[in-house]
Amino acid sequence: MSLPNPPHKHSHEGCENLENGGEKYQISLLGALDPALLELAEFTLSGGEHQIFNIFMNLAEEGEIKIAPGGLFAMSLPTESEYSATYHLQTPCLTCALRQALIDFFVPLAAQHPGGKAAVILPAGIELAHLCPGLEEELAESGQVELTGTAHLIGTDDAPQTLLTHLLLNELCTGKNEPRAAALAIDDQRCAAEVHTSNLAYADAAVLVGDAGPGWELVEHLIPADCLIIPGLAEPILKALEAIKHDSALSLERAHPVTYELCGGPTQNGTWTLDLHSDRPFHPERLREMAAELGGQGCLVRGCFWLPSRPTEIFVWEAVDGVVSLGQGGSWAEMEESPRSHLIVTGIGDSRRRESFIEAFSRVLLSEEEMALALGWVGREDGLGDWITQEEE
Repeated sequence: MSLPNPPHKHSHEGCENLENGGEKYQISLLGALDPALLELAEFTLSGGEHQIFNIFMNLAEEGEIKIAPGGLFAMSLPTESEYSATYHLQTPCLTCALRQALIDFFVPLAAQHPGGKAAVILPAGIELAHLCPGLEEELAESGQVELTGTAHLIGTDDAPQTLLTHLLLNELCTGKNEPRAAALAIDDQRCAAEVHTSNLAYADAAVLVGDAGPGWELVEHLIPADCLIIPGLAEPILKALEAIKHDSALSLERAHPVTYELCGGPTQNGTWTLDLHSDRPFHPERLREMAAELGGQGCLVRGCFWLPSRPTEIFVWEAVDGVVSLGQGGSWAEMEESPRSHLIVTGIGDSRRRESFIEAFSRVLLSEEEMALALGWVGREDGLGDWITQEEE
């Protein structure tokens, strides 16, 4: 997983530092891919002690980000108030711009209202792993604001389609085939399933909205063991998030393909998860030949592997319904981890698909005999240079 650099340092001049006394202003974040879920959360969660804030992104012309009160909180305020502000986009990175806007807005607000509590409804499609680490760092440095729990909301009724089919964010639509506007931009080419799984792995809590059934069961299989599961919006979500102090280092470790672990889940509706691992590397030539078999048609695949030709590098494997994304994820030394090949595969039904994936994973590994000759691969052309997406500096 490639993460953004920390944002530029914010000036907290004029703000009283509460590090050594007083109550900090607390912020919880809620995100989703479906704007309808976020709108529902806005009003369902209103009326308590938390102030609800919406984020609006206008990407026309120069672009701007507006932070404004939402739900019942908005109805209690004058049209123009200290609880609303608009910021022009200062960078082409929308997540970086959003992070800076949140810092610029909440640090001064916290100085005026210490001990306050806010729930921020993020724009649809924001990836928490890109937003939160820098945000947590800057807010903590201010001494005014504390980032509490983060949550990802997901509808379970259509989860099998959105998680096991390769849909782009700008392709998501309702039953009437109207755009759901889940993408941050009209040309957003990110895979919806990959954004869902990344946010479910990173978030402190997963809010499941919908009927219990195959979709609910599938989502449970994609939630790490130490992530809180909240069943529906009727639960005291904000109280639960308030009790959590967000730890971005822990969340990043939980979400990183090298340290990503799942605990499975119920199987009454035929959901299954394979946890395939080996100390042996993938064979470079067989990997290219077997990409389709390891692509997991009708499945969700995530993990890492190593190659004998590039033994110091981590390679990330993500696949949704047969569409594979292959990338470079740093070095094993940087992660302080031993090289290994580890894929987690989740699907519903069809035991033959499960067995064929187990067999393909076994075949793509170097055999014991080939391992004895593995040093011969070091520095050798492996034919994968044009296939591997290099991680940006």
